[in-house]
Amino acid sequence: MKIAIFLSGRGSNFKSILNAIDKKQLDATVGLVISNNSSAEGLHFAQYLGIPTAIFDRAEYSDGAEFGRQMLETLQRERIELIALAGYLRKIPPVVIRAFPNRIVNIHPALLPKHGGKGMFGHFVHEAVIRAGDAESGVTVHYVDEVYDRGAVVAQRSIPVLSNETPESLAARILQVEHEFYPEVLQRLVQELSFGRKMADNHTPVTIKRALFSCFRKPQAVALAEQLHQLGVAIVASGGTADAIAKFGIPVERIAAKTGFDDLLQGRVKTLHPAVYAAILSRRDSAADLEDLKKVDVEPVDLVVVDLYPFTDQDSDARKNHSPVELIDIGGVALIRAAAKNFDRVLVAARAEQFAEIGELLNTQAGAATIEQRKLYAAKALQWTSFYDGCIAGWLEDEAASTPEVCGLPLNADLDLRYGENPHQPAKFYTIGGNKAGVAAAEILGGKQLSFNNLLDLDIALRLPREFNSPTVAILKHTTPCGVGQGLTPAEAYSNARSTDPQSAYGGIAGFNCTVDLGAAKILREGFMEVIAAPDYTEDALKELHKSKNLRIIKLPGDRPSVGSDIRSVWGGLLVQQIDAGFPEFDELKIVTKLQPTPEQLDALKFAWVIVRYIKSNAILIAEPGRTVGIGAGQMSRVDAAHIAVWKAGQAGLSTKGTVAASDAYFPFRDGLDLLVDAGITAVIQPGGSVRDEEVIAAADERGVTMLFTGRRHFRH
Repeated sequence: MKIAIFLSGRGSNFKSILNAIDKKQLDATVGLVISNNSSAEGLHFAQYLGIPTAIFDRAEYSDGAEFGRQMLETLQRERIELIALAGYLRKIPPVVIRAFPNRIVNIHPALLPKHGGKGMFGHFVHEAVIRAGDAESGVTVHYVDEVYDRGAVVAQRSIPVLSNETPESLAARILQVEHEFYPEVLQRLVQELSFGRKMADNHTPVTIKRALFSCFRKPQAVALAEQLHQLGVAIVASGGTADAIAKFGIPVERIAAKTGFDDLLQGRVKTLHPAVYAAILSRRDSAADLEDLKKVDVEPVDLVVVDLYPFTDQDSDARKNHSPVELIDIGGVALIRAAAKNFDRVLVAARAEQFAEIGELLNTQAGAATIEQRKLYAAKALQWTSFYDGCIAGWLEDEAASTPEVCGLPLNADLDLRYGENPHQPAKFYTIGGNKAGVAAAEILGGKQLSFNNLLDLDIALRLPREFNSPTVAILKHTTPCGVGQGLTPAEAYSNARSTDPQSAYGGIAGFNCTVDLGAAKILREGFMEVIAAPDYTEDALKELHKSKNLRIIKLPGDRPSVGSDIRSVWGGLLVQQIDAGFPEFDELKIVTKLQPTPEQLDALKFAWVIVRYIKSNAILIAEPGRTVGIGAGQMSRVDAAHIAVWKAGQAGLSTKGTVAASDAYFPFRDGLDLLVDAGITAVIQPGGSVRDEEVIAAADERGVTMLFTGRRHFRH
């Protein structure tokens, strides 16, 4: 297939199209390059390659009609079948547009319909995106009509706008997407034409003539109904929604007028009727379907507008004043699924949050929606109902301790992250079930946006300190504690935590289980910390911490973590387990040596045992009452973990004489125990369970130390 490229400058998209053709990723040839600029780099490159070129400068034509006629003749002479604009900064003459219906496409560096129109090109677009504070931008391939950037959308691809984005950096990232995306879309269009299917048939927008409303939140519904009325759309609505729309003088037909009955069961049944679903699911190209509609005196519906009962909104008045069972929407979900299934012919708006953008979309497209837009909103609708049903299932299973056989996770995208573990990995943060708890409830009081790695560390910074009642601080690096301390004040607790490993604490996250006061804030600012997390801060502490401009100051909920699920991904699936919570083993500790622990040793052993659960396996923790002394984490052998724990204590200038140690799993040999005793450890806590337990116990008796078995392991991988 022969393509014409229109360009005005460098022609980087032109070159990406040529590259795709060379790699046989685009089944086409460039038969003509047209430019308005005789010095355009892209034009000269085409001439160098021997591709036919033409220059059409409107200023050289006194007659606009002649300008268009000459351009059309050139295109027809070269037998061009598809036109791709690649940075062409002029309007296409109307005569050319009429001669190539749905065969002229342009790529725009933003997500239309936003940031389009006359003057919106190049850096002007990217400046507008950043100025508007948009969370995402992207590229749009659209058909060209006689109005700037108002042709039907063919395809879009989005990218997040980074927190430190500049117009220049956004432009570079958008251009990279264009070079990959434009040839892909052109290949799809070429294939459709090659198979003899006119793009006008596949992509002709559906003009919205009739819309059906059934909404919980009435103000947003009324606003969209008003816009649709202005576009000449007929509106049908269920009882309460119809009343709200009619109150504003907007003509509306009640669903009951077609179904023959009003709401039943105090509103439990409103839209569940064959006539309603026939209007949504009918195929307009099926004579049989249209005949069936005629029999029941029903007209097809082109737009379904639904806002479900607020089951997922824990803070809504409806959730507070009604039983959750009464907020499980039935008819609304069915309407959404029916409309999504028939996306070829129907547009669906499944949430009140979408109504404004859909109203804007239809306003800018003369009341029409393209197939790409209908697919997009159908996908969003089904994602929403899946989330909604997942929340209901989670509520019903809330009391069950076992994992479900079939698991539908109700994930809600809550935050676009700058990137994942590494800058090349895109990432988002999702909440489960729409419930803002734990890390999801974090309130940023100062500093930059939280990163993927920050959130991982925050989870432990939230959980670990809250295992204790007295003021406790945990300092985290790479999701592993490098120091935990307690004290009479927050400042003392932080100092004790930092003393374990001051070097590793640099650039870490400090999690408090108590309010940060001015004393703690001043000590915190003496070293470099990435994030401070606490249940609260005094006013003077916040003022002090705000002096460190890049310090992320996070307010986290003060409650203790509840039992829930721990979910991890593996290639091919998800692993789901109950969270390792609580320490019931403290009620059944078994002293397995001849030597009994002192009360002070027992307190220190329990302190160490709580913390070792949060350290990557294999883990050995050395501690004394109220603070960690040495931590050996993430080792392939237990004896190496013991060696590192002793060595780290020495590096920090801390004595291990008279301290205690905790091991997250059993000692397979006595060598790890001997190493610890050689360093001065006098008491050890471990789960036991090795085939060599008797050998290790005998070694403890031989060395004169006390040892406790918990009977419960705390691996952390």
